[in-house]
Amino acid sequence: MVRVSGIVEHVCVHTGKRLTLMANSPDMKLRVTASETVPEFDISIKGSKAFVTGIFKRVEKSNEICEAEAAHHLGELYFIAYQNIKVR
Repeated sequence: MVRVSGIVEHVCVHTGKRLTLMANSPDMKLRVTASETVPEFDISIKGSKAFVTGIFKRVEKSNEICEAEAAHHLGELYFIAYQNIKVR
């Protein structure tokens, strides 16, 4: 289990099932995926500070990233399968 925080840079407008957190450096970004508890993220949280708790996972299959997101997330190898999110 990991806990991370950052600014919500992107929420997938196609599915709402993924968001991207940006840390202090614009080069440090992490994808967070929705869960059964909260199946999609509200697009209005874009630009907000978020605190995420979840499981750090490696991308195993190409279908874990939708085609529309692939252009935004080139070379992505890891993501967080979130269990809890708090937005300020």
